[in-house]
Amino acid sequence: WDGCNDNDIFGSEFTREFIDRGEKYRDLKSGVLKHNSRAGRQHVLQNMQKECKCHGMSGTCSLKTCWMKMPSISLVAAILKEKFNGATKVDQGNSHHEHEKRRLLPHNPEHKKPTKFDLVYYEDSPTFCDPDPSLGYPGVKGRKCIENSMGMDGCDVMCCGRGYKKVTVREVQKCNCSFVWCCDVTCDYCDVVEERFVCE
Repeated sequence: WDGCNDNDIFGSEFTREFIDRGEKYRDLKSGVLKHNSRAGRQHVLQNMQKECKCHGMSGTCSLKTCWMKMPSISLVAAILKEKFNGATKVDQGNSHHEHEKRRLLPHNPEHKKPTKFDLVYYEDSPTFCDPDPSLGYPGVKGRKCIENSMGMDGCDVMCCGRGYKKVTVREVQKCNCSFVWCCDVTCDYCDVVEERFVCE
């Protein structure tokens, strides 16, 4: 039944050539990209699944054909998300030897060295909760949110758990718009008062 398998080795080599082509180890960033690309391929290979089909009279399984097939994208995504949440921050080896310089070492010496299945990163993600004047980013204060939403637009998430308040806002908005032949839209301007929630 080997001839029926998904060609996982070819697929892995093809994606390595396609994704990592030209991505030579130049610095820490390229090393992290190559490591994470390899980790993704390893999880696909590790989670190949055996699938079988029975053949026989009246549903008997007198003959069974089996093959290995690729895991579903949702399974691989769930595994990688879990790995992402436990990713290891790494630094570049500081040896003069080229091979040693390519090693990715844990930023925290007390952490274990990442395996080929682990995801790694080299710089912390910015927090979008705090202002960043260098980027002209004001933080979350005053950001509009939806009080009872369980989604990303909900006040608890949008405001980073820092609280929110109800405000009354008066705005001038376009209203009573109509299409004028041809080809224009004319609108009145109306005062609109609405209550909304904004982050503290």
